[in-house]
Amino acid sequence: MMDDRGHVSYCNQMLLDMTGYSAQEIRAAPLHDLIHHHHPDGRPYPISDCPIDRALPEDFSVRAHEDVFFRKDGSTFEVLCAASPIFKDGRPISTVIEIRDVTAQNAARHALLEAQARLDLSLEVGGTAVWNWNMETKDVVTNENLNRLFGFDPLATPSTKEFFQRIHPADRERIERAVHKGVSAESHFEEEYRVVRPDGEIRWLRGRGRFSKPKEKDVEDFFGVLTDITERKRAESELIEAKRKLDLAMQVSGIAAWSLNLKSNTVAGGAELNRLFGVAHSEPQTLDNLVAIIDTADRQRVIDAIAESLRHGSLYDEEYRVNLPDGETKWLRAFGRVVQSPDGQPEDFTGAVYDVTDRKQSELATRMNEERLRMAGEAAGFGTFRVDVKLGVREWSPEIRRIIGYENQDIPDCPLNQAPIFIHPDDRENFSAQMNLAVNDSRQRRGTIDHRIVHLDGQVRH
Repeated sequence: MMDDRGHVSYCNQMLLDMTGYSAQEIRAAPLHDLIHHHHPDGRPYPISDCPIDRALPEDFSVRAHEDVFFRKDGSTFEVLCAASPIFKDGRPISTVIEIRDVTAQNAARHALLEAQARLDLSLEVGGTAVWNWNMETKDVVTNENLNRLFGFDPLATPSTKEFFQRIHPADRERIERAVHKGVSAESHFEEEYRVVRPDGEIRWLRGRGRFSKPKEKDVEDFFGVLTDITERKRAESELIEAKRKLDLAMQVSGIAAWSLNLKSNTVAGGAELNRLFGVAHSEPQTLDNLVAIIDTADRQRVIDAIAESLRHGSLYDEEYRVNLPDGETKWLRAFGRVVQSPDGQPEDFTGAVYDVTDRKQSELATRMNEERLRMAGEAAGFGTFRVDVKLGVREWSPEIRRIIGYENQDIPDCPLNQAPIFIHPDDRENFSAQMNLAVNDSRQRRGTIDHRIVHLDGQVRH
């Protein structure tokens, strides 16, 4: 209690503990001069500006006034105070002052506000919003982040109906059913759906919520979080489309992807893999079942190659024959590599396989033709050579080596646009010109070049 001079006439121990003054010290001077003499920023605080000291002479009450007071040691503390003047015979005699130290309370409030601000920023950056649907009033307690996700003005207060109207027409009925089911069953809510913003943009959201139902109420509130998953959905869609195109390309090209699960020993590869191995059903096959289809002449080699790849993590690349149920034999080429788990252990063995029967048959036909040509050359006394333009090399048959005398030693290399060393010097220019014409002009691929050779023993022959 403060008298009309501004001095303390009575106080309890709590005020003394707050300020650090003794009972005698706090009565020795006006209370304003002891605890309210400056503003927090250091500016003097005139007593004429103090609402507490003005309450008595100006006859008004002060309620819930927030301020900063000073202790005896000069430190400050935040207060919430009230002041009520007392009159006797119409004359002001004293002021009843109530002071509460709210320093800790304000610090907690400021910390909560800062935490809320950080949370709001984190939610905004992460495309997430919290929501609360009051099931008694049927109103959504909105916030800026929630409004942004649905395309509302951040400061707007949309109704529940307006929120549902922003849900994509193709998803709206499903979400309404899920909400009503959750309410009636008091269960969790978790759904993914699209919203259509006013500018026509479509965004994907994932909502998760929980219903709260106290005993005294049917349904109280529906709390949850909402996350923008548009980028994830877009990536999933692009991945699905890329897989579709890859599957189509592999189907057209006859390539089948496969994956061997090392724990279950099953091979997943789909219809294309089953087609290549002549398997009718589409369920995953065991490795043993597929290996049994491999021709016995190739089977052990394939088993050893798989074991080697699993042991060392090396590339698996093998060609082998498979004997199909209808009696057909195919040549397949398979390649793959081990996929390791995070702890470095083999987990899966993944790769691809495709039909190389046509290539193998072509290679076989080529070898047979070469052998027939070799035999004919030996019988007729002529030799052959092949020019690989891409690799830049010539290959000589044994008969041509015999003709020029190089059976037991290599023929010296030279550029493809130059005549070999055994061509007679006077014929080299013409030989080179004719060979270059045949290599570079498809219309001149066939022709005859008459020339002389110089045998290794020095003899000139035609």
